[in-house]
Amino acid sequence: RQRRAAALWEASASMILMIPAVVLSTGLFILFMPFADVFALGPWLVVLVNALMALPYVLRTLSAPMQLVVRQYDRLADSLGVRGLHRLRLVEWPLLRRPLALAMALSMILSLGDLGAIAMFGSQELTTLPWLLYQQLGSYRLTEAAATALLLLTLCFSLFWLVERGLGGKHAEH
Repeated sequence: RQRRAAALWEASASMILMIPAVVLSTGLFILFMPFADVFALGPWLVVLVNALMALPYVLRTLSAPMQLVVRQYDRLADSLGVRGLHRLRLVEWPLLRRPLALAMALSMILSLGDLGAIAMFGSQELTTLPWLLYQQLGSYRLTEAAATALLLLTLCFSLFWLVERGLGGKHAEH
């Protein structure tokens, strides 16, 4: 109904693609440094950066299915008086379940493989598999790096499959 607002929302979310994760992390580091201990906020800032970096992909994944649901079922649901949580449960959830699962799986895998945010906010207490892999490769521990890479790859495939199957349903196909 509000095409301009939707186009503005989608365009603003896509603007994040113009900013590398390391630049965004550095900006947040500088922004929060005078007010808080950025290393104590590290886990939350990593989550924030990863969520912002995944936002354009999530919006692109959900945009077309949500528009389809609105075009096909909006007037019907309004005429039947189906609103709020009932509308979500009865009309929208069955139709958006698979696209939501795909969006969640994509954002999870993008966040899991991110190196930019953890490079800025990581510490001895806060590390991720990509950062560990980077450190192992940097110190030429290739056998350990291969094992870490295999673990990361297995974790990505497993989590993607679990989210697609669990949230998307048994027969989640695209």
